Amino acid sequence: METNTSFDDKFKLLQKYIKENYSVEQYSEMFSSLKNNHEKVGMAYYLFSEANLLPHGLENHPKSPKESLAFREKGNKEFLLKQDLLAVQTYSVSAAFAPIGSEELALAYANRSAVTLSLNEFETCLEDIDRALAGKYPEHLKFKLYERKGKCLKSIGKNKLAAEMFQLALKSLSCSNLSEEKLISTTSAFKNLLNSCSANSYRDKSEKECPPCFSESRNEMILSASSLVQIEYSQELGRHLVATSDIEPGDVLVIEKPFASVLLPSSYNNYCFHCKKRCHSLIPCLYCVVAMFCSETCRSDSWDSDHRIECGLVPLLVALDFTKIELISLRTLMRATSQGKSLIELMESISETDAAKDPKLKGLDDRGQYNSANYKTVHHLVGNLELRSNADIFRRAATAAYILHLLEKNTDYFSSIDNTAIGERVENNLPYSAKLFVGGLLFRYLMIVPSNAHEVSEMVMRKREGEMVCESVEVGGGLFPVLSLINHSCDPNVVRHSHQGDLTVLTAIQAIPSGHQIFDNYGYHHAMHDVQTRQSSLWSQYHFSCVCQACQEDWPIYSQLPDSNPTYILPSLKDDVEKSSEIFQDVVRDIKSGEMDGKLAFLYAHLALLHRSVKRPWKEYSVCQEAIKQCLSSKANHYMAP
Repeated sequence: METNTSFDDKFKLLQKYIKENYSVEQYSEMFSSLKNNHEKVGMAYYLFSEANLLPHGLENHPKSPKESLAFREKGNKEFLLKQDLLAVQTYSVSAAFAPIGSEELALAYANRSAVTLSLNEFETCLEDIDRALAGKYPEHLKFKLYERKGKCLKSIGKNKLAAEMFQLALKSLSCSNLSEEKLISTTSAFKNLLNSCSANSYRDKSEKECPPCFSESRNEMILSASSLVQIEYSQELGRHLVATSDIEPGDVLVIEKPFASVLLPSSYNNYCFHCKKRCHSLIPCLYCVVAMFCSETCRSDSWDSDHRIECGLVPLLVALDFTKIELISLRTLMRATSQGKSLIELMESISETDAAKDPKLKGLDDRGQYNSANYKTVHHLVGNLELRSNADIFRRAATAAYILHLLEKNTDYFSSIDNTAIGERVENNLPYSAKLFVGGLLFRYLMIVPSNAHEVSEMVMRKREGEMVCESVEVGGGLFPVLSLINHSCDPNVVRHSHQGDLTVLTAIQAIPSGHQIFDNYGYHHAMHDVQTRQSSLWSQYHFSCVCQACQEDWPIYSQLPDSNPTYILPSLKDDVEKSSEIFQDVVRDIKSGEMDGKLAFLYAHLALLHRSVKRPWKEYSVCQEAIKQCLSSKANHYMAP
């Protein structure tokens, strides 16, 4: 087995090989003359092969009882130190390394249930207890799980079932290895718990969040958008979204599932690999030690949609330090080709897909609809090939070539492809033709993803000294074809929030007149970054110069925004603004203390009033937008941390 080094190291060795054996200028000129994506990947593949830099025997990390034990012991130490959230993750890693059906797996579930009980996550705790009891959990320890299950049931008000568990705990003591003294004290404790089940208990009052809905009817053409927006095109702006009617703060404009999304590797032990929801009772993939799932259903669905192929590949990509760009590109390939099973169909349809002449209509399906679940919407996303340097393009071609090699050697992706049906359509001899076509697709996605991917996020909330502290955490990323149509502004008029895993909801945070453009923010905001930083960063990543009002007028960052003596656009509204601002200060104090329910209606109205009345930049306007974002976060993906 070869040692996994980073792809950066591999690429540096490739560059060194080219310098030592060829004229760099000649090769660069030859590469830039290649017109087709698959030709660029083919050249990079050839160089990797000639330099003997393609791996021959990379293997994934196997399940290991020894490593499962090591992580379980690490989790035990973290739990003793009251590092509960860290312990949950570590026990999940222990479960991932445990062989399926082993005692180690049951022990990992059981230990994790102790932490989730400590976190008052009773339903999660019960899931792990039941998994441990159904597995090979040692008989002499089962009294602990019955006791723990009884406590969980009692905590959610199920006293009758709790009493049954405490009775089982008492019976199981006969199989324990407890000393006589410990046995007596434990028996007494269990009897006390049994007797307490007649008293009133705490009942879980948690409520499931209602799914978001559009402010107006759904768009008949853009299936993930409201009728309040439509697609327009100009040579300068490309495809973009504009308002079809006056939009008010709070209007929901887009509710979109991604065509393809992935978790960041740092999120693997806290979130479901398939649905992207936070889960503290994850179950492992049956084969790899990377992917974990919130349920049997997600594990099965993931296998059917992506993971059957990715199982042998994603762990290698993570070990090679590939980022979400490469992981999203691979996932897009899996979805576009149904794990290789519809590769020929995709190949036959691409020429028709590329034939769309009207830029405004690119990505529409046969019904004339822009459907985020349809591959055509992804195929036409901008990759900015013409704006990239030759070195950048070669790097992406080399990345595609390397992933392509791993895809062939470590999976059965190509095994079901009928090469005789595909051979005439792509240059080079069989079976290389199928590989080249797939390599060209990977290269295309590696160009598209950096300019179009959006994050999947969660708001982590903590009460600290009586004040709610919120931190947005990037959990993953994905390709959202509708969101990708929206251009950037350093003063965006919409905000994105992730719901129910990777569902993204776009909400207006300004009044947007009919006919005006919808503007998102690509990560560089006037309140957070000075204009020079914004411009250089946007050009580096997205290859454009921003001409929004905040850039043209060089608005100050948040700490320097003016907060006194506003200039009124409509002086007649001054009294209304001052009265509303007094109420606003109280509302902000409530939100900071964690009282967010019922505040949005006032905040939307106050923001609309400020929008009509006060010339920007104005600090209270920005504060109101941030208050809205925080309230929306409490209804989206969020976690109340201890």
